[in-house]
Amino acid sequence: MKLSDEVLRKIGLTKLNEGESISGVFYRIIFFSITGVNLDDSSLVEVSENIQGHQIRAVVHNNINVAFRALLSDDYTDEADDLVKKGWNPPFLLVQIGSNQTYISNDIFYKQEGERYIDTYAAFPKAREDLDIIEKVVVPRLVSAFSVSLRSFRNLPEVKRLTSCQVGLTQDGRIIRDISFVASIRASVSSRIEVSDLEDKLNEAIIFSNTINGNASDFYDMAIHEADSLKAFLFYFLAIEMKIGGSFDRRRYRNILENEQITCQRKRDLRSLLVGEEDRIRRAIFLRFVWCSCYVWDEIYVEDAEEFKRVKRIRDDIAHGNRTTPPTGADIESAKKIARIILANAR
Repeated sequence: MKLSDEVLRKIGLTKLNEGESISGVFYRIIFFSITGVNLDDSSLVEVSENIQGHQIRAVVHNNINVAFRALLSDDYTDEADDLVKKGWNPPFLLVQIGSNQTYISNDIFYKQEGERYIDTYAAFPKAREDLDIIEKVVVPRLVSAFSVSLRSFRNLPEVKRLTSCQVGLTQDGRIIRDISFVASIRASVSSRIEVSDLEDKLNEAIIFSNTINGNASDFYDMAIHEADSLKAFLFYFLAIEMKIGGSFDRRRYRNILENEQITCQRKRDLRSLLVGEEDRIRRAIFLRFVWCSCYVWDEIYVEDAEEFKRVKRIRDDIAHGNRTTPPTGADIESAKKIARIILANAR
């Protein structure tokens, strides 16, 4: 919705004079809640790294203002306690992305707030577009990789998006505020995690973000933020399909199947599921899943293959119109579990 000039004036904004402009370098801060874990109040995790050619900074803390100050030397809100009451549960992960480009805008409405802040309305659409592109590349990979890296903890911790804000910095150090706000509230059960463990997992996730299957991580990220049970289930299944497609060697699978030595019981158990099915592997997704589990992925067992078969049967029933009820919570958890364990494999 675009506000009229009259409305903008009523809320205190003034139009720039002719020949004047406002310029700055822009960043986007994306706010997440890490559900399923809790931190000591004094713990602060800070990481700076490159993901797919884009520099990011990430901070984790129980207090949203402490985390925000670590990124921009400013508080996010004067009502941090109220956010917790509304369902924003710590610890918070804040991810900062940005572009090195300076954006200039004129013929816009603005408001000077003291000496430090400039409030604008829809003043830097190009900055928003560029940050959208960077976010699409970086965030699904990081969120998926971080969720996967936390899989060893109880209660299956997840990274849930809360909101984001766009902030610009002028050359003289003033802050340009251009904030969007969308909140999502979910309940969770938490387990204790040490700050060193969380820092290790975050660093592991950032490194893994550069190699994780991009298409699979996109669908996994869509699934964990989807409220509709049917869509969430199908997004998890698509993540699984994308990962299988990226791992299965269509040219060499038969040669590997016939010549590679099986050296452990896990692989022998999986290999037994392929006996007599060699000619169908290329066409059947379940058999490709088993082949990848045996010859490409680690820590996948026969029990996981059987669970995937059940998940696939549910997907098939939905696709063929044989099921009219949405997937249950247990169905979604099964699909998520399979997606999570196979995404953890780099290959």
